[in-house]
Amino acid sequence: MIITAFIVGITNTQLLENKVFADSTKVSNKTNSNTLKENNSKSRNEKTYDSTNVVEASVTSAKDGKSITHTLDSSMKTAWEENSLGSGVGEVLSYKFDAVTHIARILITNGDVSSKENFYNKNRIAKAKISYFNEDKLVLVQQVEFKDGYTQKPHNIEPNKKVDVNKVKIEVTAVHKGKQKNTLAVSEVTFGNLEKHHFKNKFNQLREK
Repeated sequence: MIITAFIVGITNTQLLENKVFADSTKVSNKTNSNTLKENNSKSRNEKTYDSTNVVEASVTSAKDGKSITHTLDSSMKTAWEENSLGSGVGEVLSYKFDAVTHIARILITNGDVSSKENFYNKNRIAKAKISYFNEDKLVLVQQVEFKDGYTQKPHNIEPNKKVDVNKVKIEVTAVHKGKQKNTLAVSEVTFGNLEKHHFKNKFNQLREK
């Protein structure tokens, strides 16, 4: 069963320190032969930060009150939790954007980080397959690994190659097991459209306000 949430008027704007925790390895790397146009007249170098607007999110399962929208609410006090038998391996989180856009990074706050106790009670993603789509065409696949340890800082995942996409799927392929063993949680998922140095500079500007 797929549980879908349509996001209206919500932009995922959680900006956390840009620190790399996840290692990504390319599995396949395909790009469209046609050049995609920018969504506006500005060049990529002229773009100010605007985290990619998610208009639809779906997941294979979720507990009541623990929906996938909690991964988009910019809060470390809430989290998505799966509701399937087993450890959470095989769960798929899907995010669709309002337009085809450049994705420079994905920031994932892994586990339930509302407290250290909750973090270690529940499972966290250890490995995931990330699939990038331009409409219905698969343009890039990555296998990523997540180091474990309680932190509210996000795991930073960068695509192996510049791609323009309108949908991303995150499939859990392995977990770090918590004490409960059968509940997987994810706190936040943010999609950024700026390259590393632009993203870090913008984050620092916002943090100083």
